[in-house]
Amino acid sequence: MKRTILLFALLAGLALAAPVFADQIFVQQSGTKPAGGDPNKITDPSNFVVGTAAGSATGEDPLLVIIGVYDSLSVPALKFGSTVEPLAPIGTYHITADPETNSSGDEYGDLGLTPQTNSETFDQWANYDTGTLGLTKPSNFTLYAFDLAGEELNGTINLSASGVPNGSFIIGYDCKDDTGDCSLQGNHGNIMDTPFTNAGAIDARSTKPTPEPASLLLFGSGLLGLSFKLRRRFCR
Repeated sequence: MKRTILLFALLAGLALAAPVFADQIFVQQSGTKPAGGDPNKITDPSNFVVGTAAGSATGEDPLLVIIGVYDSLSVPALKFGSTVEPLAPIGTYHITADPETNSSGDEYGDLGLTPQTNSETFDQWANYDTGTLGLTKPSNFTLYAFDLAGEELNGTINLSASGVPNGSFIIGYDCKDDTGDCSLQGNHGNIMDTPFTNAGAIDARSTKPTPEPASLLLFGSGLLGLSFKLRRRFCR
């Protein structure tokens, strides 16, 4: 009897300790399952994934992918395949401004969106940038909500972003399929969004560009010229 009670207690503890990924939108470098990296570091924003865990609900059309640009340093662009995605029109899921600059509080709420979670905040992002990435504390993040019309998220999709400096973040937002305008219903259970543990954090400093062929040829020519010069010097 005692063994049975201990076994149930152990299983209950494991269940509580296990991360909950249901109906969340995760953003990460690669993979089909949420990594739960708190947040997930993206070293190559030209090819990353947005997705939902297996067994999650299907998202409605459109899916929103939100890029928060560190210190408003640039204007980002987002591509799905060869399609350059537009910003979401005002009113989409009750967006009140797009883009919008945030310097405090909730990132979703600053756009006018109703979040399921409230862990995507200016302080969370800024603290990660300073504490983990070693960057100067940003004064703000400019939020751009891109409208992936025609996309009902179920599984993962590959996206490409540019104009995303280190310290920027990427998150998702959607409603569960067939729930209509979930932000009007006051039912947070119908909202699919990204908690901080599964946001994408840009840190591309370790990514080294591949030298162009012309650059390699010029470098090789320089080495060849140097070798001739050294040979002449030692042959005198």
